[in-house]
Formats: sequence, C-alpha cells, structure tokens
Amino acid sequence: MAGPAAQLDEAKRFAEIVAILQKHHLVQGLTPEKVRDIFVDLGPTFDKFGQILSMRSDILPKEYCAALETLRTDVTPMPLTEVEDILTQAYARPWQEVFSDIGIRPLGSASIAQVHAATLTDGQRVVVKVQRPDLYDIMSRDVRLLKRAAALLKYTPLASALDFHAVLDEIWHTVQEELDFTIEANNIAEFKRLNDGVAYADCPATFPKWCTKNVLVMEYIAGHQIDDADGLRADGYDLNEIAVKLVHNYIRQITVYRFFHADPHPGNIRVQGGKIIWLDLGMMGRISPREAELYMGIIRTIYDQDVPARLAGCRAADAAHMLVLTLRPAGEPSASMTFCTVTPADISICHLHVSQSVDTQSTSASLICLNNP
Repeated sequence: MAGPAAQLDEAKRFAEIVAILQKHHLVQGLTPEKVRDIFVDLGPTFDKFGQILSMRSDILPKEYCAALETLRTDVTPMPLTEVEDILTQAYARPWQEVFSDIGIRPLGSASIAQVHAATLTDGQRVVVKVQRPDLYDIMSRDVRLLKRAAALLKYTPLASALDFHAVLDEIWHTVQEELDFTIEANNIAEFKRLNDGVAYADCPATFPKWCTKNVLVMEYIAGHQIDDADGLRADGYDLNEIAVKLVHNYIRQITVYRFFHADPHPGNIRVQGGKIIWLDLGMMGRISPREAELYMGIIRTIYDQDVPARLAGCRAADAAHMLVLTLRPAGEPSASMTFCTVTPADISICHLHVSQSVDTQSTSASLICLNNP
C-alpha cells in the first residue's frame, strides 16, 4: 500500500487530470485533435497509451488514429540544456568530455526519450538517445491510478470483453523494459548477431562505453525513411525489391530467429547504403518454436489458398491460438507473447505501401523458400 506521501501525490495527480479534462471541455464532445491534445497535456504515460491507441483502428475511427500517430515523434522536446544536464549526470563528468557537439534540434522527440545527432570527441558521428527525467515515478503513479479506474469497469459490460488489469500489467511490464536502455543495447547486440550475414538488413551499432540505463549512443543513420517513396526512387532504389526484402527479413525474424521488432512503424525503418536499417529496438517480441511453426503454417496456407486443409492438420486449440496471435488487433496482448504495438502480420499489411505493385503471392512463395532452403 502506498504511504502518505505517495497518496498525497496521487491525489494531486488525480486533481491535475480532472483539471486537464475540464480545460479541454470534455463534456462538449471530442474531436481527433482534442483527444490528441488531451493525451499530450496528460503527460508521458498517456502519450505512450496514445501511441498504442493510434494502432487500434479496430477501436478508434481512422481520423482519431491519424491524430494520435503524431505522438510517436511530435512530443514537445526537452530543452537542450536539460539534455546536457542529463548527460552530465549519467556520465558523472561534463558532457563535453564525451561529445564535441550535440545537435541543437532533436531528430525526434517521443514520450520516453528524444534523440539528438552528436559527435564524439574522437570525431565519430553518432545519435544519442536521452530518457526524460523521473519517468519511472511519473508513469508508475499514473498506472496505479489507471488500475483504480479499471477496477470500476468490472461493474460494466466491458469487463466480460477485456481484462483491463491484465492489459495495464502487460503495458507496464513492457514500458519498464523500455525505460532501461541497457535492455535495448542488449536487443541491438542480439539483433545484429542474428542478422549477421544478411546483406540487406541491419541495425545501428552501439557504443557500449557510453550507454547507461537512461542514455543510448548509436551510430548515425541517414538514408531514407521506408515510406519515402519519392526519395528512394530518386536514389535508384527498386521499391518492389525493398518491399519483398522487408517482408523476407521480418518473417525470418518471427519464424527463424523468433525474436522480432515489435514496433515497426515507418519511422523505425530506414534504407541506407542498400540496406534496410531497423531502428528503436526497445520493444522486441519473442515467440516459442511451436508458435513459429504455426505461424509459418499460416503463411503456407495463404500461399496455397487452402485454409481448410491446412487447419485440418493442426490441433484445434493450436490453430485457434495462432490465428488469434496473428490476426488479433494491434496492441492486444497474447498469453505467450511480450506486448507489442503491432502484430507480426501488420508490417506486410500496413507498412509496405512503399510499393503499390508488390506481387503478394510471389512474396509468399519466396518466404517459404527462405525458411526451407
């Protein structure tokens, strides 16, 4: 049970939430922009939840999802002086002893961290990801309040459709991992090892000497965002080839490595030097060998266009579980997979608009060959 100080803090936070809702005239109705602004004013916990909801077109109308998408990168940035103070504290030395310069404008600013271009004192160009201060205390308090609110939902019809406590627990578990940048550094090392030898896929290298729980230093990646079709064409890239190789690599992550990027929106995928570069590996998913086998079976089924025959070869429970895992709405946790903002199938559905002419059947055939040399 929270002590008196924590209870007072929660009471103040609850009053703050009520004041924000009143400020935005909640009783007068909602618009997509109003919902986004409310999430922004409510702070990092709700920013994160808004990012998740932006992927849930099964729950929210598309215009609301589109408005909430801006929460991924358009969060109000910290002042550069605050970033410099965090770096000085993290390294227990003046930040100038590590970096010769830090870009004034952030490359991106999200609910948990913001990213700046920088140069190490040895001249190497890097990006530095800096976590916002006091996030753990702020977010854990908000999650406690949300759990209390969720307890009231057991008296509503919604309780039979979704276990809000379980969803909050899953989200909080994932967020706690995101708050420890040493986990992301380990994810990067594992991802690079698994993709060693894959000529067309990679992720940024880290600089372990300068990585801490709240600071991550990685090599600088330029190139084009995966959905920058005009820029990619101008540089001579074949969009169909990029799309096919993107699907190849992602399905391989799921079915072979069983360790896959769990937030593959376009802002987290770039093309540089002929390679697809995966960014922001703070959220990664893992599945069991059995789940990977069933997932591959679904891909074969789609290619063969023989759903009844393929499913007949699976135990009913296994088939049902895997179909739920594959087709469940983005962001809904499964019993055996770490919470993800997207399903493994989403990347081929949502993010391959880089090419409007992908031959999906030949892509499926190539995926099967990839996993069955």
